Amino acid sequence: MALVETNFFSPAFGAPASSRTTDRPATSMSDYYHNGGALTFGGAPYDLDAMGSWGAARKAAKGYRYIWFIAPNHYSYVFTWGFDSHAIWIGYSNDPAIPPDPTTMAAIISPQGVIQSGITATFNAEVLANGTTLRINSITPSLTDTGIVGFGYVINGLPVAAHITAKITGKGGPGDYTLSANQGGAVAAGTFTASLTGTQRFSGIYFPMFVYNPDEPGAPGFLYIQGCPNGAGINTNAFNNILFTTADLDTWTLQGAAFTNMFNNPGFGTVAQQTPQRISTGNWVSFGPRDVGFEDGLRGYYTSTDGRRWEYGGTTNTILGNSKFFTGFNPPYFIGAQKYTTATEDARGSVWSSGTTYAVGDKAQIFTYSGVKYPNAPTGPRDQHYYEHQSYVSKTAGNLNNPPASSPTHWDVATDGGMFLTQVAIDTQGNCLASPAPTRLSAMYAGIFPQESYISSTSGYLEDGIRYNYVVLGFFPQIGTATLGEYYENGGGMYNEYLDLHLDVIDATAAASAAPPGLKAKCSSGNVTLNWYDVIPGHAYRIYRGTSAGSITTNLGDVSSVGQYVDSTATLGSVYYYKVVTLNGGVEAGSRVVSTYVGAYDQLTNKHMTRVLAAGADPTTINEIKIKNFVAMLTAQNLLQHLMLGRFAWMGVAKTSVVTRCFDLGTTRLPRMGDYTPWDTGSSASTTTYSATAVNGIAPGLINPNTTSRGMYGNNGRGQGVMGRLQALQRKEKITVISSYRKNGTGVFTPMAMNEFSHGMVLSEGSGAQGTVTFLLSDTSTSTSAVVTATAPALSAGDNPQIVAGMWDGSNLSCWANGASGTPVSGAAFNPHFIVCYQQSDAINTLTNYPLMMGSSSSKWTAGANVVTGTYIWSNSEARGTMHADLIFDTDLNPTQMAAVNAFVRNDANGAFVPTAVAPLRLRLRA
Repeated sequence: MALVETNFFSPAFGAPASSRTTDRPATSMSDYYHNGGALTFGGAPYDLDAMGSWGAARKAAKGYRYIWFIAPNHYSYVFTWGFDSHAIWIGYSNDPAIPPDPTTMAAIISPQGVIQSGITATFNAEVLANGTTLRINSITPSLTDTGIVGFGYVINGLPVAAHITAKITGKGGPGDYTLSANQGGAVAAGTFTASLTGTQRFSGIYFPMFVYNPDEPGAPGFLYIQGCPNGAGINTNAFNNILFTTADLDTWTLQGAAFTNMFNNPGFGTVAQQTPQRISTGNWVSFGPRDVGFEDGLRGYYTSTDGRRWEYGGTTNTILGNSKFFTGFNPPYFIGAQKYTTATEDARGSVWSSGTTYAVGDKAQIFTYSGVKYPNAPTGPRDQHYYEHQSYVSKTAGNLNNPPASSPTHWDVATDGGMFLTQVAIDTQGNCLASPAPTRLSAMYAGIFPQESYISSTSGYLEDGIRYNYVVLGFFPQIGTATLGEYYENGGGMYNEYLDLHLDVIDATAAASAAPPGLKAKCSSGNVTLNWYDVIPGHAYRIYRGTSAGSITTNLGDVSSVGQYVDSTATLGSVYYYKVVTLNGGVEAGSRVVSTYVGAYDQLTNKHMTRVLAAGADPTTINEIKIKNFVAMLTAQNLLQHLMLGRFAWMGVAKTSVVTRCFDLGTTRLPRMGDYTPWDTGSSASTTTYSATAVNGIAPGLINPNTTSRGMYGNNGRGQGVMGRLQALQRKEKITVISSYRKNGTGVFTPMAMNEFSHGMVLSEGSGAQGTVTFLLSDTSTSTSAVVTATAPALSAGDNPQIVAGMWDGSNLSCWANGASGTPVSGAAFNPHFIVCYQQSDAINTLTNYPLMMGSSSSKWTAGANVVTGTYIWSNSEARGTMHADLIFDTDLNPTQMAAVNAFVRNDANGAFVPTAVAPLRLRLRA
């Protein structure tokens, strides 16, 4: 067993932005994916190669082998981070050891839910002699109905109108139910229907679990998620588990509630957190909270014949000795004839109680910290110790009323009083078995809630004898102001949701031929470094290189017992493909392929070149030397890891006769950010053009011919080939926005805004040949927003382009013009955690958000229920001009940094950075 990745996307728990790196650009998994928790529950990949011809077709269409589901974890209606940060997303990768890049993600289930009307079920039933008991003999689900009946369902065809008021032996399907009206005696068996009046809105939010169901080849993709129906009918406002199906991974259709609270309690249900598995045709099993009418922390099992309607089977034992095992999120596997799963083992013990008698070997824990609530919000230092504990083991029988910390004759400190990733044997009903004994696969996690040592969930995937175990650490960021009122460090994003990866070889014979897991490529200074996880001692690998994915034939040699290879022989200015092949006894076996652009400069520059070339940038628009110089300047000023957006036209443009996308270095650094997409609402398409000499007749830029030639960053569903993110600038306690442009005419020009009706952030130049430049920021914590506007010094006609900036340093707002600041304005009236760059100004249930947009000082994005791609609305037309550069940093800039950034932008516009030699990329592409 090997822990191969710790804090997958981030340097360390709570790490400041200054510790980010090119390889680890985020502060947490939530920060990386911009989600209210991510990969939470069911976070393992699903292999399209294991899904027959349907999976093969999807793999060919998507270009990836593995699908992943990214979901929020207890998102907050109070501190919302944008509508799409609460959706359920699908992502893709080609390696089970590498979670999906955010640029592959597409939103599939809206947090606002699906409205379902006319819910029905058809079945054979009779009424018993007492006149009030309905006995359903058989029920057959259809492709559009899970076939469940329950509380509130009206039974059609009875002599006396009635609906179901209670369940007797029925569990949603066959069985006995109580009717609301006496039928006057028995009613003969026959065909009846049940229906719900009105509509239900199923808000799908957590716990996605995917099953490939070949029994329904038309739409074999089954996705189960927690669903909270509200409106009429069954278990209103309860948490059930709902089913969506798909034929293509793009369109998902609600089928209804597959699991419901089976007890006579129409309130909070307990069955939402399910882990369905198809064993074979007609044989399905799922594990989740047991259905006893309330949540008691114990587990149960459920069965189904079709995956559409599930029935509760009974309690599953998950406690062995002093340990409780959280099973179910990991698909089971066999070692020999024994079935196993990996689980979170909680070995901390129960909280010590003075009224409890403990036997020898019993474990208990006490809390050891008496400080203030975690964390100390909204002001003051973060208190990360609130739930620190110590576990003890009883040394004596009849151990009563002996406090562990002060009774050493009765208690020993437990050396294993934490949490573990553990392999545990189970039976067909998911009961944990004491024999074979559980095997701990990880070192101990301290289990301090909600820090990174607390295991939130585990999930797993088995391929070629290697078990991939994904351990999600930390807990949800925010439930509201009253509980865990968590805020985040300046520019650092969320302190929650970390991901560790453990690899476990459970079949050495199969693993000897497995493809190398975790293969990555990066290039710096012309040297390509390949890294992978060498999990088999003594393994040998063969390295191939090629210039296309279909021709990787150059043998670079073999390596043994290592997980790295460095190639220093690649020609600069080319994209190369590398294949690493596992050798089993000298015979080539499994392999994986990666690619990278090979350039002479730093890693981030090469990463950017790799990304934009693959995404369709016109190579003639890319200036590799300027990108390198920009990276060097930011590095020298300690700003690189604070870069959210950094767009110049020479970073790459995708275009036909008009620009369809301008690439951004901030999106290369942190892939969830989103490139710039022009979108002229007057023509419903881009009218923006590219010119290599648009700025001063020297530097490249984007020309907006119309006041409506607007655009957006993030691009939620407009033309980039991926869904794009709606709003990636959240949780920022400080912000600096810089834009370089030349407006054409005397109208208003707004280079960057996220605002409607002064509820946001706006950097804008007013009307006139040289208008007044202002920077607006608002606090929306109350119905009357606190709005602060800072003004820049007057512009000069001789400055071309104009370089303007707005900055919020946590205390004051300032506005800049060409390197000079206007008078700072106090933001003392602000609640800093309600400004638009920290949270969206409207709660998620309003379906309105304010993304970062260009060309309008008042604009928004809006959607309806179950709409994951909404509509951008620009209220003002302020786009006519030439765009040179847009930069955003998630910190304030000191005078030296501001001067350096301004000098770089000005020098670029004046031609100081025109390279003396043509970049290698251009030479090769023009040859």
